[in-house]
Amino acid sequence: MPVEINAMEDNLDGSSLEEDVLKSKSDNSEECDDLPDDDDEFSDDDEKNNVFENLQSIESKKRKHKMEERSIENILDESQRSRKRKKEGHVSILPPTAEEMTRLRESENLFHSNLFRLQIEEIIKEVKPKQSERKSIKQWLEKFVKFLMNVDESTLLTVESLEDYQVPFCELPKKLKIDFDFLKPASVDVQGSYKAGCCLGPSLVVDVFVTMPRQCLSKTDRFNGLYHFKRAMYLAYLTKLLDGNELLDNDKGLEYCNKFGDPLKSVLLIHPMGRLRRVGVFLHVIPEEGSFKLINLSPDKNNVKTSWWIENTEPAVETPTPHYNNSILEDMVVSKNETLRSEILEGNQNLKDAITLLRVWLRQRQLDKVV
Repeated sequence: MPVEINAMEDNLDGSSLEEDVLKSKSDNSEECDDLPDDDDEFSDDDEKNNVFENLQSIESKKRKHKMEERSIENILDESQRSRKRKKEGHVSILPPTAEEMTRLRESENLFHSNLFRLQIEEIIKEVKPKQSERKSIKQWLEKFVKFLMNVDESTLLTVESLEDYQVPFCELPKKLKIDFDFLKPASVDVQGSYKAGCCLGPSLVVDVFVTMPRQCLSKTDRFNGLYHFKRAMYLAYLTKLLDGNELLDNDKGLEYCNKFGDPLKSVLLIHPMGRLRRVGVFLHVIPEEGSFKLINLSPDKNNVKTSWWIENTEPAVETPTPHYNNSILEDMVVSKNETLRSEILEGNQNLKDAITLLRVWLRQRQLDKVV
């Protein structure tokens, strides 16, 4: 019996167990003092039995208390895990948004593969200019447009006055004697792929269109290349004004280029100063809307006379000049075409991406160069 009591005492908390045992003994001793001293009723065995029962009762209470604590902890942990599962499950079962549904539908119907779509998006991301670069170009263009709109006018332009800047025009059968008063542009607009958001980096190209006032042209200038020659003179005078301008990189200089290989329609290539020197700005000259009647430029009309091109030629039935007429008509409808293109591309990102990919294909094959 003493061995069992000692084993149980080793499993209990020392301090609290000793206090309970001492208290129990004290109570028993007090009761024994009050009772008559009778060895038959209160023996040592009875006292030990009482102590053992008290120890068992204390151990049982402690076990019960520990079980209750563990049960409460398990309930709390299970509640937290259940709440977390519900929260995660609530997020995962949310219905897709309209944008996500559109993207999934496009990936299935247009791209046929998510991987193919990711490749296309990565290509477009690489070739598009950075936002900081676009911001710098925008600020430079604002200053450049302001300069062109505030140039001095009422200067008489002649071929002789522009000899130093070599009027960019092809050789003519006859030497033309043309003079007209230079007037500042009716408008200066940024158009083309840069405005549409389809330009490619890192060597950006920006198209700036300078509108020549209708007062600089007459109705008969549609005949025999007069319009094209005046257009070239106007561009040459702009070159004279821009020579040495602080906005331009004068180390690269000013360069004439033929628009799509057409010798009748030259453009001026300039480069901004500073970190934008890789950007190429093409300066185009176009007539103001209404300078010529469109009916006179229809494909069945003749605007190049045989007697002007070939001397000592007898009058004959003139043949239509559709290509020549189209070269003038093209310049006259640039603004309208740009307005229409902006309306079509606005809000149609997929079409812009398609144009960008087409331009990448052309650049890889060097088919986007201006001859």
